[in-house]
Amino acid sequence: MSDKLDSRWKWSVQLSMWRGLATTSTVFDVVGSMRAALMRELGLVSKQPGSHAYRQAMVERPDIPNRLNREFAVQRPNQVWCGDIMYIWAQGRWHYLAAVLDLQARRVIGWAFSAKPDAELVIKALDMAYEQRGKPQ
Repeated sequence: MSDKLDSRWKWSVQLSMWRGLATTSTVFDVVGSMRAALMRELGLVSKQPGSHAYRQAMVERPDIPNRLNREFAVQRPNQVWCGDIMYIWAQGRWHYLAAVLDLQARRVIGWAFSAKPDAELVIKALDMAYEQRGKPQ
């Protein structure tokens, strides 16, 4: 089986060069299509996960009121804070970054980093923002 793969690989590279299509992207395109054909022929299946498709909510959640209502023009600091949690893949596992932004200043005023996306992560980010802004009322 190894000899068959080697000969097919050499053949596909030589074919692409012979046709004068030896640019990097073309070689990889030809080799990639040959790889797919060989995998099908040998009954092999890739274990690489497909791309993640993010779904956008089609309906507003009635149990969570939309207090901001897309009015992002804020007049004074500390009037509206917003936040988000980002998922970061590093060192073979997920890490989580929570950030709090002041919409008037348009900058991060608090953040926290953790191995778990739990309430403690969000509380740490809010505490940092609260301390950073001089404990606003």
